[in-house]
Amino acid sequence: MNTTRNYGFWRALGGSLVGALHWRVLLLWLVALGLIALVAAFPVWRALDGALSNTVGAAAYAQALDAFALVDLSRVLGKDASVGFGVVVSGVLSVLLMPWLTGVMLAGIRLGKAGRLATIAGEGMREYGRQLRLMIWSLLPLGIALGLGAWWMNIASSHADEAILASVAERGQRWALIAAVLVFVLAHAGIELTRARIAVRDDTRSVIRAWWRSLMLYLRRPFAVLGLYLLTCVIGFAVVLGLAWLRTRVAGVNGVGLLLAVLGAQAVVAAMAWTRLARLRALAAVVLDDAQRRAAVVVETTVVAVEEVRVVEAPVAAPVA
Repeated sequence: MNTTRNYGFWRALGGSLVGALHWRVLLLWLVALGLIALVAAFPVWRALDGALSNTVGAAAYAQALDAFALVDLSRVLGKDASVGFGVVVSGVLSVLLMPWLTGVMLAGIRLGKAGRLATIAGEGMREYGRQLRLMIWSLLPLGIALGLGAWWMNIASSHADEAILASVAERGQRWALIAAVLVFVLAHAGIELTRARIAVRDDTRSVIRAWWRSLMLYLRRPFAVLGLYLLTCVIGFAVVLGLAWLRTRVAGVNGVGLLLAVLGAQAVVAAMAWTRLARLRALAAVVLDDAQRRAAVVVETTVVAVEEVRVVEAPVAAPVA
């Protein structure tokens, strides 16, 4: 029995990119991250307004800032305690909201386009505790990856001091950096695969057990997991960079420009959320396909065993005299 007919690498990639255009999930992300950004931006806006509104070149500063203005503003922002406090508060809110935002994405995958906005938000709250525990647990593999990367970079730096040729030193540091990034990507892909597995196979409340089962799947299907992880990241980040470049082309010097600037910034945030949702959907497709394959193997094994039992228990015809 062939159960992989509905799965294909490129079909999973395309389906994840299209399916990630889930406006309810993206809207919840935009609202939550927008509120966090306002907490950080309001003290900065107040400090900039006090420093630039009454200056002679206020109109010119609204379009661009020269080097001298940037130096002066850095001093003003450094002395304003509310700016640092706003950044700290927004960082804390980001950490506290991230489990809910992740749960919202998992609910969007689980419920599909039919899920209502309130239902998806509620499912995100239901997932909050588990996603918080998974976020804490992820510090272990990610911390190990970062530690290995720092160790390799330190070794490369030590060899660079002893190298005679600068090219040899640079090559060693380059390979150490590549290895560090690769190890971090491998660890992060495993965490994202765990989240994707929770979205489509909610068979345990233990995040450690879910991570372990995802790790076994990771080892069975490394190329599918890493291929979809990397391609969704590359495509998504390309879209994010393109929208960010368009945002830099807009100057909010009037009402229309300000509106376009705000919409451009929100488009960048939505693209980042779309990238992550596409990545989780692609990994969820691997989880479902692996489950179908393993179920097919169990069914085929059971059928073969039943046939063997029937053959053994079949009555033997008496020999003809």
